[in-house]
Amino acid sequence: MKKKATILALCTSLVLTFALAGCSTNGGQNDAAKATGAAGAKEATGKKAKISYLDPLPSPERTALMQGLLKQFQREKPEY
Repeated sequence: MKKKATILALCTSLVLTFALAGCSTNGGQNDAAKATGAAGAKEATGKKAKISYLDPLPSPERTALMQGLLKQFQREKPEY
């Protein structure tokens, strides 16, 4: 019985933690600040922003897919 109560308390605290995290603010940034973040960084430093990613399960098909997505992203967002 004590084990069930402990598990229930742990699960409840996890649910509450995630619920409260979902209700948090965006760190004080408004929509305009988020929209100009990359452009603002480029203007402030004179350099392009750098984005990197980690592919946990690389394969030739996945690599080709990611390279295609990267090219599309660069066409749509030249500031990166």
